[in-house]
Amino acid sequence: MGHSNSYLITSGGRGVLVDAGCAGKIKNLQTALEKNNLMFPDIVLVILTHTHYDHVGCLAEIKDRSGAKVLVHAEEKEYLEKGITPFPMGTMWFSKIVSGIGNTLMASK
Repeated sequence: MGHSNSYLITSGGRGVLVDAGCAGKIKNLQTALEKNNLMFPDIVLVILTHTHYDHVGCLAEIKDRSGAKVLVHAEEKEYLEKGITPFPMGTMWFSKIVSGIGNTLMASK
């Protein structure tokens, strides 16, 4: 699903998807579903490990096609509702500066 992994867990003709990949990569999920004799409505749940762009890029389209529920950590629910992806805080002085600048610029949009 782009440069991050997504996982399709199947059982009894239903699927659970872990992470929704990068935007524009829905065809990759379509292929995985077809290989498992499934269609989008067979996805019943999408579990998000976190809300970075490379894990939620196809989420809206997947929800539209499947009607699946979405499971996300309570602290990241607001990010999905607002359509934002905060930069990670960083672990070293330089990455903390870059993160602070990125988050400031994103907040001004």
